[in-house]
Amino acid sequence: MTLRVVPDPEEPGGGFGYLVLEAVNSTEPTVDVQVFDTYSDRWLGASEGDGPITIGDGNWQAEAYAFGPYPMQDKGGALWIRIGPEIVNKIAEYTPLRISVAGQSVDVIWPDDVLPRTAPALVGEIRSSVVNRPIAEQRAKVVAEIDELVSPTEEPALEPVIATQTSSGQWIIWCILLALLAAVAVYFLWLEQEKTESTGIAYEPDDEAADVDPCSFAVLDQITGGFQKTEVALRDCGARISASDSLRLLENGVDAGSPEALLLFGKLNDAQQVDATFETTIGLSFDDEPATAAEYYARAKTAGSPEAENLLIVICQRLSTLTSTLAKGAYNDYCPQP
Repeated sequence: MTLRVVPDPEEPGGGFGYLVLEAVNSTEPTVDVQVFDTYSDRWLGASEGDGPITIGDGNWQAEAYAFGPYPMQDKGGALWIRIGPEIVNKIAEYTPLRISVAGQSVDVIWPDDVLPRTAPALVGEIRSSVVNRPIAEQRAKVVAEIDELVSPTEEPALEPVIATQTSSGQWIIWCILLALLAAVAVYFLWLEQEKTESTGIAYEPDDEAADVDPCSFAVLDQITGGFQKTEVALRDCGARISASDSLRLLENGVDAGSPEALLLFGKLNDAQQVDATFETTIGLSFDDEPATAAEYYARAKTAGSPEAENLLIVICQRLSTLTSTLAKGAYNDYCPQP
């Protein structure tokens, strides 16, 4: 059985997602879900005092807790289970978990696109105000300075002849201020048109293009040709790329079914296989999980990786000596039977 965690596309505010089960047979209409943090060795439980939004830290405890029951939907041969804020709001991105569902347990890394749900009043409007804040603050500052210049002040009474001369001077001042206002309006109109689509923040064009870091996530994520070329770039970057960004790029390759990505993910879960670049230089490493390693070796072998076939034979020898339920299940699922 394989398990993926994906966001609910009908909930842009976050808080909801789906557990997608593949290669599993179940006739039950509903199912319970248990969540175990493999790093802290604790189970996620219900939180007292949570409302429908369930904002706050998760209640991680020593005893197992079953959420549900949840209805299961069969879509294209896969079983989809919709979970809500009672689970989604309590788990941070990239948390290593063991999710038990439909009678089996699968180790997963919680993805960064299944986000917690915030209060409805905080969704949408805050983002637009933050994006346009530099322009809004600059505009307000300029308008305030102009208002200060043109605001009436008390002046001593003058003789009629002097008042006439002052009136002419005021007309000149008003003309200058109107011209200044027109220039400010034209400037902000041009500034609005120069906003970037990605951030909404206005900028002034520069004659020289800004230097682009070839090891940034944005650049590496645009590499074409599959994860095979992305992996080469990651190894060239080494410590210049963070472990979290490397994991995101690796997960993209796994989701795409890349044999190189599946093989590397299996190695990271296999303590007997050490990748110096990823585990030492970049700092991306997992605990020894032979059952998970066997799953990804098997998937990499199916995807066409010859190296994965040999590594699967080695990991299966380890699994044959282990007595845990997870190890026995992986041995039966992914290892050739005598």
